[in-house]
Amino acid sequence: MIVFLSSILWAADVDISPEDAADIDAAITLLRPGDTLRFTGGTYDVWNWNFTLNGEEDNPIRIVAEEGCEFVIRTNEEGSYPSRGFYFSESSFLEIENIQLSGDEGWDGEDVSFEGMRFNVVSDISVRNVKIKKTGGASFVLTGDSTRVTVESSSFSSTRNGTPVVAGCNNLSCYVSDFSFIKNLVHSNNNENHDLIYIYDGVQNATISDNVLYGSVRNGITMGHPDNGDPSYIERNVIWNVDNAGFVGRGPMVVRNNIIFNTGGQGMYFSNPGTGYEGIVISFNTVVKTGSYGVELRNWHEVVGNVFSNNAVCNPVGTSVYFQINEDMETETSGHTIYNNLLCGSVSNLSETLGHFLLGYGYSDFIDVEGWNFYPSEDSMLLNTADPSGENFIPEIDFNGVPRDGAAPEIGAYEWDGANNPGWQIREGFKTYDLESNVSEEVVSEGCCANNDSPEKALVLLPILLLAHRRRRS
Repeated sequence: MIVFLSSILWAADVDISPEDAADIDAAITLLRPGDTLRFTGGTYDVWNWNFTLNGEEDNPIRIVAEEGCEFVIRTNEEGSYPSRGFYFSESSFLEIENIQLSGDEGWDGEDVSFEGMRFNVVSDISVRNVKIKKTGGASFVLTGDSTRVTVESSSFSSTRNGTPVVAGCNNLSCYVSDFSFIKNLVHSNNNENHDLIYIYDGVQNATISDNVLYGSVRNGITMGHPDNGDPSYIERNVIWNVDNAGFVGRGPMVVRNNIIFNTGGQGMYFSNPGTGYEGIVISFNTVVKTGSYGVELRNWHEVVGNVFSNNAVCNPVGTSVYFQINEDMETETSGHTIYNNLLCGSVSNLSETLGHFLLGYGYSDFIDVEGWNFYPSEDSMLLNTADPSGENFIPEIDFNGVPRDGAAPEIGAYEWDGANNPGWQIREGFKTYDLESNVSEEVVSEGCCANNDSPEKALVLLPILLLAHRRRRS
């Protein structure tokens, strides 16, 4: 029985139980701005639930699940899956919280492609504390001409034939703007044709920050070209254990304070000839232990106006940085700001003499590479060596959220603030900024990496107080 509870302010709670799920359309039609659709405890069979809802800026419509709710996508009597679980179209001012959605047995079949949650032509949408796993296709899709969608503190994992997180449309057939993807956990895709996150060309002014990504049989993140729109910001993410590249960039964007390690291919790969490729900023990242180039920069000789500065790239047994030049050129980087990167491993077509890079000490520049701790060691070449010039786009904070020293910052993703890393320790769980207790909100026990190269010391908690950002060097 669907229960409709109205308050004196005319906002209403529409409660629905598993027994009422077949009448979900009736419950949806009851919703008005300020109302809440609340799923009570139990297991819900989800089959192409369609929502077209429009709240108001001060009165959003909320769709929430109580603790103990599970949403399952199953086959019908003919053995077929639906196209997806949840579909939101032509909707605005919605808040979606606490949905825990999973495919049933058979989700990982070779031809299975059902999606978890899709949004098409929407605006002003908030998705928080959602967990979607075991989908044949994508876990989360944002498409159509959509704007101001925020996804935060959510988990997307275990896809068979799709990318866990997708935004935008192929061939610039739509434009997505102001997409914020923050503090999420994305892992374990199982198809060599798909990344963990794929952002199509035409996505503009996106914010991809503070996410934890691991376990991809292809790339970690692919970020497309904004097609004359505002560039996107990719900051303070950690990416590891991907079979190909950790990050792929195809146009103007700002990439800062990220940590990428243990990749089968490049750590970062930038290439997109002939499409207005200028306006790329790559600064203060840490890239370590890559199977191919640490950073590969292609087609930069065709444009001007890019920045590659103050990055730490360490690949001792391979190539740290490859910079493409014309065959008849010697080193030619004019028109770009390429300066003061700390590199270990061979370097192609950049010059130490011209100030493009400094030679590092190797893995000893970091506390414990094998233990996934890339914080600078006490005698590291990273300390005090970054160029503080404004043209290098110095971020206000580092990977941990610690303010950067404006006069003498560190190279790489971390600002030094004492002998031990005061922040979140890299692990298979949500990243936090709880510097005092340093306890992750979720530790993952499933997925590609739970028993694969997962160092015990990466799970040791370091309860170190952040002491007023004391400065430590003269």
